[in-house]
Amino acid sequence: MSYGSIIQKQRIFMNEIEWLVEQLKKRLPEAQTHVDAPERPKGNHWLDVRQGQKLITVEWRPEQGFGFYAADAGYGEGPAEIVSSKEEALEKIMISLQP
Repeated sequence: MSYGSIIQKQRIFMNEIEWLVEQLKKRLPEAQTHVDAPERPKGNHWLDVRQGQKLITVEWRPEQGFGFYAADAGYGEGPAEIVSSKEEALEKIMISLQP
């Protein structure tokens, strides 16, 4: 097996959503997460985070940041708030899921 094929079989980097999910699992192990990844490499990712009765939906646009949607948002509505970094997104999720 060549070195190139080994690298292809192993993930050597983590995107912003994967990092966010990993951090959430460490800090909120009881929270449930679901990622809807795009078919295109630079497409938008969707992340649902549920803890108890609380649900947060986050959209990650690689070139723009993280959009947070209101609980009552309808189809086609944009995010209620946008943050630019994964660290800001993690902080917002942690605060929103506090009891």
